[in-house]
Amino acid sequence: YLPSYPLQLEGSIREQLEKIFKVDDPEVGRSAAAYGFGDLKIAIDRLVKHIEDMCSSSTWGDEKHVFRLIMDKLRYRNVKESSQESNNMEDGDPYRRAVNGLMQEIKSALPSQYIHIPVNFDVKVGMEKVYFNYWQTRLAELSVFYVKIDPDNSFRVSDDWMEPAFGYHIRVFVGFDPIRFLESEDPNSSEIKTLSLHLYSRKSGRLIRHDPDGRSILGLTAGGTNYCQGLTVIVDDFAGQLPLNPTKQDVAFSEQANGQVHEKNLYLWINAIAGGYYNYILDFFNGRKGDLSNGVKGLSKKLKKLYDQRCDPKFQINSLAKGRYT
Repeated sequence: YLPSYPLQLEGSIREQLEKIFKVDDPEVGRSAAAYGFGDLKIAIDRLVKHIEDMCSSSTWGDEKHVFRLIMDKLRYRNVKESSQESNNMEDGDPYRRAVNGLMQEIKSALPSQYIHIPVNFDVKVGMEKVYFNYWQTRLAELSVFYVKIDPDNSFRVSDDWMEPAFGYHIRVFVGFDPIRFLESEDPNSSEIKTLSLHLYSRKSGRLIRHDPDGRSILGLTAGGTNYCQGLTVIVDDFAGQLPLNPTKQDVAFSEQANGQVHEKNLYLWINAIAGGYYNYILDFFNGRKGDLSNGVKGLSKKLKKLYDQRCDPKFQINSLAKGRYT
């Protein structure tokens, strides 16, 4: 674990930091000196400036709770960095370019990583607010299913498998992503049109697993154009019952005594939902997948317009959990 040090804001921050880095924990002090280019005094000066800014700036000074992450000496290269950002910066300022590129990527990535952010939370990258209404504005025919997962008893031998006496509930959202489907047909794009599976955990608070082609793990037919057309499945573990690995980056069913049973029950339920939903929509197109593909593509302009509007403060849209579904 990383060390933490409480500071008394009424006293001298500089003196407290000097005591921590020089007397209490000189080993950490040697690491901190790297933030000052090898000079501990410069490092402390920089840290003091951050702390004072958090307490008194016009942006954060009135907030009761403030958290700041400092990233230093960034080495960032990304072809997604926009030409406009590059043109606004001097060619001889690679550090600014790296910081700006990373900040823009964070701003773009955050909305799809979190679906449980409360509406009274303000998240900003730089001075720009981040809006967490990503999936609501991308998915056509968005539908939700509530199911109860039994983590201990196989559904094959349980009489109450549909509504087990013990277990936990999950939400499964399913829809088609016309934007992704259209982008997948661009030879220069890395997007693919197959079933995309996303697992979100309330325990970790974010996306913990993404399978660009989730057909195999769900036991669905993976050949041809089955379960494609930008089909997207979102699993919301809103009860926080999925077992996580130590870094909370993925599920870890092996950590549980009945982990194999838990895993099979979970994925078979998602299999049933995704398969039933897909075939239900396909029936509207008389079983013709080509017609379904054209139908999804036909919604791309409408969804792209909706997606582009989502960051307009006047444009209000409910969270996934509070949305209305047929």
